[in-house]
Amino acid sequence: MAKNKNQMWVYLAIALVVIGAIAGGARFLSVADSTSGDTTVSIISSSEKAEFCANNPALDAKLRVRDVLSSTKAYLNATVLVKNMETGSIVEKEVTSASGDFVTFSDLFDCKNTAGYEIYVKGASPSNSDGIIVVSSEDLVTTPIERTIETSVFGAF
Repeated sequence: MAKNKNQMWVYLAIALVVIGAIAGGARFLSVADSTSGDTTVSIISSSEKAEFCANNPALDAKLRVRDVLSSTKAYLNATVLVKNMETGSIVEKEVTSASGDFVTFSDLFDCKNTAGYEIYVKGASPSNSDGIIVVSSEDLVTTPIERTIETSVFGAF
C-alpha cells in the first residue's frame, strides 16, 4: 500500500510538471509572437512616417481658442504660445477668430521633431490657459494639424 501511495505522488508530480511546461511554453510563445508583431508594426510606421516627412518637412497648424466657461460654444481672439520640446524655442502666434473658424499657420511644426510641441494660451488679461495642448511626435503625420485650445475668460467682480 505504501508503494502505491508513493507511485501516486510520483505520477502527480510528473503530471504537474508536464502541465506547467505546456502552460509556460504557450505563454512564452504568445509573448514572442506579440513582441515580433509589435516590432513589425513599429518598423512599418517608422517607414511610413519617414516617407511622409520626406514629402512634408514642415507642417501647417489650424488653431482656434474656445472659452470653456461660456454657456454656448464661444470662441476668442487670443495669443498662443507654441513650444518646441526638442529645441526649447517658443513661438508666439495671434489667433484672431472669434467666429470659431480655424486660423491657419503655415510651417508651424517640423515633421522630424522627436519630442513634440506644447501649445497654450498666453496668460494675459482677460484670458488664461486652462492647460497645455500636446502635439506628440506621433501626431506629426498629417497636415494641417487641427487643435482647439480651451481657455477661460475672467472679468472684474
